[in-house]
Amino acid sequence: MQIAGVRITYIQTKKLDETLANLNFKTDQMRNMNRIMGTVNREANLYERYGIDSFVNFFTACVDPIYRGQGIATEMYERALRAVRANKDYYYVKSNLTSPYTRRICDKFGFEELSRAYFNDFKDDDGNNILIGRGDDEFVTFACLKLQ
Repeated sequence: MQIAGVRITYIQTKKLDETLANLNFKTDQMRNMNRIMGTVNREANLYERYGIDSFVNFFTACVDPIYRGQGIATEMYERALRAVRANKDYYYVKSNLTSPYTRRICDKFGFEELSRAYFNDFKDDDGNNILIGRGDDEFVTFACLKLQ
């Protein structure tokens, strides 16, 4: 059996945000990504913007390269949204989008961009980009969908 794709979804709360902000990651790469994601999340200000205490976080969707282009990521988003809507306890879904492919998928479902951070805007103490090999046009988007 081979895994074609993975979708991670969970309920995010303010307390969980505090925990994530204080994690002591072992690698520079994870510390840097946590810093970037924390920046875009703070700028979106989802809790205060909508007066909520929690929301559904579509944390990641990954598809094995040999299965890409077959609609698997779109199907994962459709199924996850169907499950959230069936629950009826949550009214907002959030996703941090780092690829143009997931941004297109979320656009199809009506996600709204609330904030954006360009990877090359993040520097180390010596002024070097903390993520090597990223283009000036590469960024992470904080996108949100209000469920009806």
